[in-house]
Amino acid sequence: SPEVAKAIIDENNNKSIQASISQDIFPLGLVLYKLFTGKDFFSKDEIENGQHPNIPNRLIDPDFNPSNEIQQISDRPFQKLLEDMLQIDPKKR
Repeated sequence: SPEVAKAIIDENNNKSIQASISQDIFPLGLVLYKLFTGKDFFSKDEIENGQHPNIPNRLIDPDFNPSNEIQQISDRPFQKLLEDMLQIDPKKR
């Protein structure tokens, strides 16, 4: 989840990571996206081309917007479910 990625990457962070259900909801949304579309949420080309050297960095990128990928799904109720599950802010999941 983005909050865990940020805590891991932030070298000055001395706080421990508090586990929560929202941390499980985000990766579940990624799995459901893959099962429903057959596509990886994070493209291999994007990672290999060096735009985002690893997934944790992409998750904390201020321009990261999961809605762009989700909008390609035609099933509106499922699209809404994924939008809720893949919220960057854990309080909105």
